[in-house]
Amino acid sequence: MKKVFGHELKGSLTVEAAYVMAVVLMSLAGLMKFSFKIHDEVSANFVMNEGMEIAGHSRNPDLLSISERGNERLEYALYLRDSKLGLEGEGKKLSAKFTSEEYTKLMSDKGFEPEKLMRMITLIEKADDGNED
Repeated sequence: MKKVFGHELKGSLTVEAAYVMAVVLMSLAGLMKFSFKIHDEVSANFVMNEGMEIAGHSRNPDLLSISERGNERLEYALYLRDSKLGLEGEGKKLSAKFTSEEYTKLMSDKGFEPEKLMRMITLIEKADDGNED
């Protein structure tokens, strides 16, 4: 064996290090793939939510153009392949569906009700007025 600084090096150390490095590198690759998957799924959820908010706050929403805009934003997804966002609406009720090879998400909303929101804000303000410490 070769001597370095007065110590003899063993060949088994190199073989063990190769096994450990293989496990470490495979674990890192798996973690990276998982993080890409989570990133793309969260991005898809945000795009769906944004599309539903835009459609819910518009008087006459063009659901097709909103869907196309969302699909453009998800064009460069690393994990989700062949993804498609679709929006449908009946009156105030909206629904969105995101599909890809490995992920499907459905979302629905009753629509934006400004009167209900204003009533809730008024109730919160009245409840807060009596609790001053």
